[in-house]
Amino acid sequence: MISVTHFFTHFQSLGGVQSLLRRHLEMDSRWGLETDVTAFFDTDPRSEPRVSGLGFGWHSTVRSSRRSFSTRLAKDRNRFAVYHNLWGVPFLADLDRAERRIGLLHVYPRVLGNCLSANRGLLDGVLCVSEPLKTLVQQHLPELDPSRVAVVPLPISPCPVVPRRPPVGNRPIVIGFNGRLVKEQKRIDRLPGIVRALNQAGLNYRLEFLGNGPDQTWLERQWRGNPRVIFHGRRTGEDYWKILAGWDLILFTSDFEGLPLSLLEAMSAGVLPIYPRIHSGGDGYARNVHADFLYDLGDEQRVARIVSEIVSAGEPQIESWRACSRREVEPHVGDTYHEVFCGFVRKILEAPRLSREKFKSRPFYLTDFCPFAVLSRIYLRGFYRATCYSNLQSK
Repeated sequence: MISVTHFFTHFQSLGGVQSLLRRHLEMDSRWGLETDVTAFFDTDPRSEPRVSGLGFGWHSTVRSSRRSFSTRLAKDRNRFAVYHNLWGVPFLADLDRAERRIGLLHVYPRVLGNCLSANRGLLDGVLCVSEPLKTLVQQHLPELDPSRVAVVPLPISPCPVVPRRPPVGNRPIVIGFNGRLVKEQKRIDRLPGIVRALNQAGLNYRLEFLGNGPDQTWLERQWRGNPRVIFHGRRTGEDYWKILAGWDLILFTSDFEGLPLSLLEAMSAGVLPIYPRIHSGGDGYARNVHADFLYDLGDEQRVARIVSEIVSAGEPQIESWRACSRREVEPHVGDTYHEVFCGFVRKILEAPRLSREKFKSRPFYLTDFCPFAVLSRIYLRGFYRATCYSNLQSK
């Protein structure tokens, strides 16, 4: 068995990365991997023995987090480390005692290029959930041979519910939003404008939400008492799929994404995507169903026109799009993800190590004493990477 530890910011919250980590915990033993998860910003869960939380907060600093990280991992050896979205690698790599270290990239924020540059010399390989991410990695980490950068198809379970949708012309068209209800990244603050555009277009629709989040109350206030808007909350299992299979369309308003699991799951149930043109992995999936299903962020009227065009297209055309939607995600159903992931792990273990093993003492950085809440703002201005997150020098 190969010992593998996945590192990420959170495990207990709702999200695509969390769903993927749970799948690893459930299935990796079948593939010869002994897997555990360390969540930086969670506390230790009582009921999950292979999940650890380090209890970081936005008040924590690089200095205090390094101390907590070192204490927790002091007795661990021969660890294959997987850092999701590469959070923490530049200031924790000298402490993780990893035999090999890889990144698994899920998202493409504007600052990712700077983040990647800060990881030079610290990684043995990178897995990406989409081709755009792979291109970005090869651009910013040129020392990695092409064989050490690969695309892995995110796994989804097949939809266990047979969708039964009456003809669209005889009922409200159902538009779904699936994910964390937050303004940051997911930009749910764009939804009221889209709803106004749908109303102005005179469309017969229903808007449904799956998931929860810190800005849910704000969103609910926008349509208090509106029978056209339904909040289902967080659902799992068959309840989740029954709601998803009842949607006609799934809408995204995000500033950035990698490749949303919620998109793949919805498409597997024949749901049609309305997706922003943000140069993410999801753009191509929507485009391959129909080029007109992409829209420019901020163009609420375009979203309304897409919905109108779908309603007026007629049932045979809608069914054809639904079939195309299901075909697009077929590679994500089954064991392909684990075949690629486990094959990559074994290949990296067999190949010569590239990541740094020996480090000088960490230089003094004033930013090591700043809370993460402050550093996150500095980082967006480019200063954070150049100081606190600069590469550690090898001996």
